[in-house]
Amino acid sequence: MVTSPLSTPRRKCGARPNPSKLMSPATTRDTAPAAASQSTHMPATIATTVRSRLPTRTSSRTNAIGALFMESPPRATVAPSGIEAAASAREICFETGPVTPNTYQTSGRNAIAGPLSARANRYRANVLDGLHTMDFDEADVFEEFHRLGWTDGLPVVAPTPERVAALLDHAGLSPDSVLGTIEARGRSLSAGLAAANAVMAGCAPEHFPLAVAALCAMLDPAFNAHTVMTSTGGAAFCLLVSGQVTAELQMATRHNALGAGNRANAAVGRTLRLVARNVFGARTGEMDASSIGHPGKFALCLAEDEPPAPWEPLRVELGYGLEESTVTILGTEGPRQVANHLNPSPEGILTTMAAAMRCPATYPVGKGHQAVVVLGPEHTAALIEAGWTRAQVREYLAEASRVTPAEIEAAGVLLEVGTQHDMTPGPDGRLPTVRSAEDVFLVTAGGHGAGWSAYLPVWAPTLHSVAVTRRVPAPGEGLPSK
Repeated sequence: MVTSPLSTPRRKCGARPNPSKLMSPATTRDTAPAAASQSTHMPATIATTVRSRLPTRTSSRTNAIGALFMESPPRATVAPSGIEAAASAREICFETGPVTPNTYQTSGRNAIAGPLSARANRYRANVLDGLHTMDFDEADVFEEFHRLGWTDGLPVVAPTPERVAALLDHAGLSPDSVLGTIEARGRSLSAGLAAANAVMAGCAPEHFPLAVAALCAMLDPAFNAHTVMTSTGGAAFCLLVSGQVTAELQMATRHNALGAGNRANAAVGRTLRLVARNVFGARTGEMDASSIGHPGKFALCLAEDEPPAPWEPLRVELGYGLEESTVTILGTEGPRQVANHLNPSPEGILTTMAAAMRCPATYPVGKGHQAVVVLGPEHTAALIEAGWTRAQVREYLAEASRVTPAEIEAAGVLLEVGTQHDMTPGPDGRLPTVRSAEDVFLVTAGGHGAGWSAYLPVWAPTLHSVAVTRRVPAPGEGLPSK
């Protein structure tokens, strides 16, 4: 049995629903409107059984909880106890927004009913007391999920109820616990949906508390996930993980800290992207308008390497206890490697970093945004040995990265006038790259080498999105606190 990662019908942002994309060629329109509930949100659960047709693969038999809408709806079998049975099996509720009661469905008794409206931008699914039945072999789960648009293009792990339940049990969550809501999309994320997508992303149970904390941070209104997902700027969900959890999950903190090869980094980061696609509709051509995008949109999860004394780690700088673990989310562009192999002076190292930060081709330069600065071990050691504090590093970078209007225009970029972004120079005649020193998120990570660091700018000014941090709950603790 595999669990559907979807919560609502797929649609283009602001576009009129196309019935041809919601029905198979065999479907017909039912002209009788379905009864509409007066409630704002209506949970619905549909269980789908997936069985192997091949006798040689009976051991691969799986079942699935199906989505309300599919491009080619499966054969449906009505069962009065569907919702109760689904709840007892720890299956998922799909919550969406209000809708007018027009209904498309398959013909005959095997009806797949779902609300559609040419005018509505939000949808509420009708409750269906039924079970869908799909027949395919477990070996075909990825191909079927990919066909339905439920993947990021890479293979996924089949989200069986057993696997989903294992994640929920480890985190101490019920499947209907709500992690957060994106009001602009009229959709909420349940723990069940989060677990289904986490399984697909490759998470083991021990990874799920970190993924839950990251998802809760993503859904904080201050982060503004709707804009992050929708913008043409193509931002990634950049996660900064600090604390003992990095060692417990054996996360990559040194060599390849921003590269491939670590399951926890990859699976936790990927979970957010799959949730964005499957729960909140952030798909290319629909509600993800990225013009270019970058590989970090698959997964971008950076684990902090605890800095040498006397520096304190990121979580302490953000106001959390040394014994706690945290995850911070920012909507960033891709990382830029910063090389300074020969200059050992703190000013030389930081001036090189500031040069990377102030590039006018980066959209928010001159408008004030946030940024992640990753200091490799050689650069970190040089700064600490020279007696620099973390606060001094952040202040230096904030000041040295300021730019003049002439520098921006010399790069061919015109200053914005009369827009929501105030590009009035300060008393020094310059414009901010980062809004303030507090908007530089300093992380120590990376392996020993010739002297490498990295820089990740947030894709837009702080007017649109700011970083959010959550404490990572212990196993069995449930939802994280702020």
